[in-house]
Amino acid sequence: MEWKCCSGESVFKIKCINLPVTISLGYLEKLTLEVPWKTIYRSPTKATIDGLFLLVIPKTEVEYDVKRDEKEKHEAKMKEVHKIEEIRKEKEAQQNAKESDKNNDTFMERIQLQIIRNLELSIRNIHVIYEDKSTKPNHPFAVGFTLNYITLHTTTPDWQPTVLKEHTEFIHKLGDLSALSIYWNTNAQSRSGLSRNAVLKSLKEHIAINNKTTPNDISYSK
Repeated sequence: MEWKCCSGESVFKIKCINLPVTISLGYLEKLTLEVPWKTIYRSPTKATIDGLFLLVIPKTEVEYDVKRDEKEKHEAKMKEVHKIEEIRKEKEAQQNAKESDKNNDTFMERIQLQIIRNLELSIRNIHVIYEDKSTKPNHPFAVGFTLNYITLHTTTPDWQPTVLKEHTEFIHKLGDLSALSIYWNTNAQSRSGLSRNAVLKSLKEHIAINNKTTPNDISYSK
């Protein structure tokens, strides 16, 4: 994955190694993680994803580039080498760990558990679509899913919002899911020939909000 952040927005490119598909467009509008280090036992940690858009197409629809293919294969091999090296270093570090390291690990484990206890998660405005105009050129199709939002927060056993300050036997999380929609359309018009901005605009406009607010040109699975 290649990641670039500019002007408060994030753009990423995913390489589908050894898969028959490729990412024509990948865009993440907002990703935030708020960890209240100074008040970790009194305040929730908040993770937010807002605006994730992916357009996936078959590799057969992408012009073959020999140099790019060789570069991707080389990068994949180097990643494997680095992964093996990291595993070796990790094993060495574990073998050479001192008692102070173990104490520090225990402290970090408590912090991590406290973050999980009070994690508030918000995921909004998601549209992922696979478009294929080459398998059956006379009947191009599109399959995808959209999500208006999903939220998750910590509660008491009575499902009232709370912040856990100490160890509890059970952690209660309450979620709210809005308009998770799946569709599979035939004779679909491909977006792969559009400009980047036009594709993003189209994907944003085709997110279902609720049963009454859905795009007119999409047929949803029931």
